[in-house]
Amino acid sequence: MSKPQIIPMHSYDAMPVFANMVLTIMLKYDHVLDPIMLKNAMVELVDRDGWRKLGARLKYEKGNFIYHVPAAFSEACPAITFSHVHYDTPMAEHPAARNIPTSRPAHDRPTVVMDLEPLAPLVRRADAPATRREFIDRGLPQLELHVVTFRDGTTVGVSCLHSLLDGTALGMSGLLGAWMLVLQGRGAEVPETCGFDRDPLRNLAALHKPSDPPYRHARQVSSLLGSMVWALRRAWEVWCEPAEETRMVRVPGRFVERLRQTALERLAGGGDKPAWVSEGDVLVAWWSRYATLHMPPSRPVMLTIAYNMRKALAGVLLPPADERKVFLSNCATGLMVHTTAGALAGDPAPTAAEVRRSLQDTGTAEQLAAMHAACLPDPRSQLTSRLVGSPWGDMLICSNWTQAEFFHIDVAPAVVGGAEGKVVPSFISYRTDSRAWAMRNAHIIEGKDAQGDYWLAGTLRKGLWDRVEAALESERL
Repeated sequence: MSKPQIIPMHSYDAMPVFANMVLTIMLKYDHVLDPIMLKNAMVELVDRDGWRKLGARLKYEKGNFIYHVPAAFSEACPAITFSHVHYDTPMAEHPAARNIPTSRPAHDRPTVVMDLEPLAPLVRRADAPATRREFIDRGLPQLELHVVTFRDGTTVGVSCLHSLLDGTALGMSGLLGAWMLVLQGRGAEVPETCGFDRDPLRNLAALHKPSDPPYRHARQVSSLLGSMVWALRRAWEVWCEPAEETRMVRVPGRFVERLRQTALERLAGGGDKPAWVSEGDVLVAWWSRYATLHMPPSRPVMLTIAYNMRKALAGVLLPPADERKVFLSNCATGLMVHTTAGALAGDPAPTAAEVRRSLQDTGTAEQLAAMHAACLPDPRSQLTSRLVGSPWGDMLICSNWTQAEFFHIDVAPAVVGGAEGKVVPSFISYRTDSRAWAMRNAHIIEGKDAQGDYWLAGTLRKGLWDRVEAALESERL
């Protein structure tokens, strides 16, 4: 570009919940990788037309956040923040890396395998900014690449402000998938982007007309007072007990297969038209039992399934799917299942069916528009947002990143000394550093590894994980 470009932050990116939230994905490879090759491929990608917003500096002007895209990237104005640390030791002897579990499970049942906090030095560099204000004041790129090499392996941390990208835009169909193509010399296959300098989701709520069918959960939309009561309850809990813990859980693929088969058999006996549920539906329903162990049985639970809206809005607000354009922005919302902690403690099959029904019935463009008109007319404003559920309930957020395919990011060309075949992660981990929104009761299904095992990370109030681990010890199927 001949001059810098100024782009207003999109409405969904400016949601208050994303303020001061940094999203990180860490990929662990069992090969020594060339950090400069990894860096150069990322820089080359960010410098492509349509992708340059990822190298923008965030600024605050006249009450609004804007992206300032430099006319050119240089050493003085880099496209990304890159850092590399090398330890001349095997990973098993490093105080942080040795905590990473092996790829082979010890047994055939779900297990809490580790606390994610010790991995912090492998995820981001020591002086990484923690708040949006720091990014602005230091004039830093929002995208970070942190590579840590050992004698026998490498960890790769990719971080950004959550206001820049969501999990889907970060994964195989977005940033990391395109980075992989550039690294493999397949730059011609990098997809075009859409929504670079315009906000296609701005008119989502306006798609809903008074004559259209109402939002399916319209009766559960709280008033402003009810929404404030819920927010104050949550704020009080966080203030009284601020400490949180995040753990990683390995769920063997064979266990999930049996869990799903059992659910299908039980649902088949409930009517003429048996309900179909996916592994993801069943995994969400099953894990919700453990994520709510600390709640009384009568507690209302708003089970909120993070939902990628790109497919539903293709051909409506986004380009048709056959154009294969990438929307590099936040484009996820929450679809609801209203239940209780007691119901979640029972057979997961009915909850799995409700999860599938919610995805099918409220994941359409029409229902997404109706939902936004009813409770999120302006994502940037907390005053116009409304809770969907009971003010006296708890929200349980589950996000399934399996389709982001983080376990498929192949970096074979970057292996020092070369490698035959694909080189994909043996372990992945996520981290969310948040100053605006406590992450408790948020759970991420990170994906399925090469062995078919699922990895799940969850955050709970400190002191609750011991109960979860004890309950998992008696899990049988």
